[in-house]
Amino acid sequence: MELTVALLKAPGDDDEELDRATTNLLSELRDLDVERVERVAGGAAPDGSRAVDGASLGEIAIALGAAGGALTVVVETLRDWLSRHGARRRLSVTIDGDTIELERATDTERADLVRAYVQRHQAPPAPGS
Repeated sequence: MELTVALLKAPGDDDEELDRATTNLLSELRDLDVERVERVAGGAAPDGSRAVDGASLGEIAIALGAAGGALTVVVETLRDWLSRHGARRRLSVTIDGDTIELERATDTERADLVRAYVQRHQAPPAPGS
């Protein structure tokens, strides 16, 4: 399973600020037990910004691999990151065309929303388990 995370520009952000936030989140996601975490390939870096290896600012692709529970761990990591940076930040997470946008919600509201989203995308238990 693969998902895409997009950091959405906060009011007053420039491309460099968005790039810094994306790099920060990317670093945390790379510490997880997933198959692959990388910036989504895109066009050239915006004029006047640091080069980002042709990647789209703010977009991260995550391949979960076969590790059981990886989706839950990734989404909880995103939720935790957002709670620490959420005063200005918004994230969207897309799996198979289904997108959830996370922003200014209470911890309880965000937890309920994330739980429902993860349940929609987890494989059902094998018969007899």
